[in-house]
Amino acid sequence: MRNMHAMYAHESTMTFRIESLTPEQRWQKTIQDGLQIKIFHEKSGLIRPVALEDSENLTQNQNFYLDRGWCRAEMSWSSVRGDTAQNQRVDLEVTFTEEKQVIDEHLTGTTPVAPDAFAADMHSAAFTHRSDAGAVIDLQKKVFLEKVTKRRKLKVEGISLQQMQALTQSLRYFEELESITINDFRCGDKEARAFVEALATTPIKKISGKTKDESSLLCLVKAMAVASKTLKITHLDLATEIYWAQLRASGAEAIAVFLKSTTTLVNLDLRENFLCNVGVKELAKALKENRTLKRLNLARNGINVEGVQAIAVFLKSTTTLVNLDLRENFLCNVGVKVLAEALKENRTLKRLNLADNGIGVEGVQALRRALKTNKTLEHLELGGGFEPTGDFDGAEAIAAACRANRRIRHPSAVLSEASDGSEEQALKSPFEAAVRIKGLAAELRLNRIITELNLSKKNICDEQLKALAEAFRVNKTIKLVHLFFNQIGDEGVKALADAFLVNKTIERVSLGGNQIGDEGVKALASAMEINETITEVQLKMKEAQLAMLSDEGRQALKDIQLFCDRNKALQGFGKGKINYQEDLAWMKGQPPFGSKGKFGKGKFGNQKGKTSGKGKDLR
Repeated sequence: MRNMHAMYAHESTMTFRIESLTPEQRWQKTIQDGLQIKIFHEKSGLIRPVALEDSENLTQNQNFYLDRGWCRAEMSWSSVRGDTAQNQRVDLEVTFTEEKQVIDEHLTGTTPVAPDAFAADMHSAAFTHRSDAGAVIDLQKKVFLEKVTKRRKLKVEGISLQQMQALTQSLRYFEELESITINDFRCGDKEARAFVEALATTPIKKISGKTKDESSLLCLVKAMAVASKTLKITHLDLATEIYWAQLRASGAEAIAVFLKSTTTLVNLDLRENFLCNVGVKELAKALKENRTLKRLNLARNGINVEGVQAIAVFLKSTTTLVNLDLRENFLCNVGVKVLAEALKENRTLKRLNLADNGIGVEGVQALRRALKTNKTLEHLELGGGFEPTGDFDGAEAIAAACRANRRIRHPSAVLSEASDGSEEQALKSPFEAAVRIKGLAAELRLNRIITELNLSKKNICDEQLKALAEAFRVNKTIKLVHLFFNQIGDEGVKALADAFLVNKTIERVSLGGNQIGDEGVKALASAMEINETITEVQLKMKEAQLAMLSDEGRQALKDIQLFCDRNKALQGFGKGKINYQEDLAWMKGQPPFGSKGKFGKGKFGNQKGKTSGKGKDLR
């Protein structure tokens, strides 16, 4: 017990806390049932069982969890780890609404607490037998200083305004902090300014942040703009995703102010922030005055030719930018032609990502001509998102360009979205991405909270999906799985299908935009014949993919939809309440299960014995 704080603060452990008191009804029932618990009996020096109502040896503690002195200490120790997600409350239901995915009251993350703040708070703490306030204060300070003074990376999430203030107070103790990630936070102008000023006193180099509250996000970037001369960061990652707050044009103005004053920023990631043309124009103006930025990510920002024109002017004059990511915007041929002209004059850019921009033959030809003049660009990534009238012509033009010029490539699976875009990072990212996915898979095995997993556009390959599939076999909470636009092929889908044979909670799966062929769809159909919970499988194959499928593969696609419809019916009428086999056979135009139809032995040959000749469910 003397070293129990080591377990609470260890980087390889997690704390799951139940703050609710035992309901009185359950307490009384337990007493009536005569429950006994083992305790150390001080008088006899023995461990012996005593009845729950034994008031001589047991004292009922009716104090709330957060009012208890030692519980506060446990919370504090658990919060000094490198990731606050390792300390979670598990007895709180999360409420979903149409306006916000998670309501603010459920921002339950806890940040490190400065020793002086912890000591001041201990005067109100309750202790059952004796006051241990002094010992608790001393031990909290010892653990806090041992952990945070050497902490280089910190990740906090689910941070309320109160916890934001606590984090700000503790930052002055982070003597070696280089990187901070803060996800889903709340703050006003005052709290944001105090937080940024505190960060500026640390040796911080990288800030990553996103939140579901747009006001808090704007407060943070405005505070950073004000402190741009004292905040010596090299990396700023404000990339967001669906359902999270976006910077938009107003946020771009604050980022522009920061860019004009900073003398250290090297990498800026603004992916998926809906900056649109107005915001991009503001950034382009500021970048003309910036002399440090090397990497800029503007993917998925709703940029068309108007915004690209401003970027092109900047590209002609920049002396520092080496990496520009513009994938998944709306450049089309017109915008790409503007960029191509800028490339003829640019002498710094080494990597340019234009994938999924509706580029057709004209755009590809303009880029090929530009590369005859430009000798510095080493990687030009093209592919996907062709113009509606020219899918095959655009694809063939890019394929031909890739064959003719080694500098032109299809979208790279090597450079992950999480990377900083550097060449060194590009070499590391495949291994690091695999480690991250395997780490996530390990967490999913134990997870009892997360119900939706969105890993779309993360360059996930078959091997990584296999690790996730193993986790799905035992996970009992995930209901929605989004995996569209990755690098997933048949082998990965087979592993996923095997997991669906035993998983009983996943209801919807998105797999569109992957490289799935015959073997993959047949494996899915085979699994869906058994699975009774999945009601939607989104594959969304393009015509070119469909054309490559065999007759069996196309039939498997139809079967998957039929099995999804069957599962909807099962869930609608109650599992086991209807006999769906004969109805399904009728839908497929096949003889019912009583005859020797194609389902009699399991359609795909590996599910024998699952259904009987009379159509009864034998599982």
